[in-house]
Amino acid sequence: MEKLSIYEYVAVIVPGVAFLFGLGAMLPTGYLFHAVLVPRDMGTATVHLFLAFALGHMLQVVGQLTHRLYWSDFGGLPTDWPFTRQHDELGAELQEVALQVSGQEQAGTLPEWRRAVATARSLVTADGLSTRLETFHANYGMFRSLAVGAILLLLVVPWCGLNLLSTCPVIGAVLVVSLLGMHTFGVHYARELFAAARAWARRQETIDSAIARESDKALRFERPAPRRTKAA
Repeated sequence: MEKLSIYEYVAVIVPGVAFLFGLGAMLPTGYLFHAVLVPRDMGTATVHLFLAFALGHMLQVVGQLTHRLYWSDFGGLPTDWPFTRQHDELGAELQEVALQVSGQEQAGTLPEWRRAVATARSLVTADGLSTRLETFHANYGMFRSLAVGAILLLLVVPWCGLNLLSTCPVIGAVLVVSLLGMHTFGVHYARELFAAARAWARRQETIDSAIARESDKALRFERPAPRRTKAA
């Protein structure tokens, strides 16, 4: 697990562990797999982590398939807002930034715009400008999976024989906080992406101008000097 990325630690393992502990708290202690859900020694803790890793990926898949339902009430994903022009905080002027970085002249449809954003994200990542972006992405993925896990736990509550009036409000509070965290980091991610894209474009302009100056110097150096003619 030493080679896991920050996204796998934060957005995969943490939600998986949280879901298993939540399920263990809801099931009776005499349940067959309760020792794995709430480990008490190194052996069960190891199995717990591997199970959390696998379960965390499953929560990620469900979250990726369903998170657009949440954002549909806000005019699409935050990275779509410059195109859909639904929110002033990510205004339409950012279209020029993404299109400039991606090399596209225009984006007439939402899929074309998303391709431009994906290209800009790839270039920013390849140029080493995505450190903060990866952090926001990991936090967004964590809260998204926590929200999915809370919804699943709400569906399991009736089968555990628990008091709905005392259990559902607690899980509901976790769900609300998780959705708020997902929304916040989703907006932060979009802001950071476009800021990194703008920085990438400025860096490229500086590099291009420096190359142009060097090329101009080289041409002037290689150009032969005019011959002098002797005076009659």
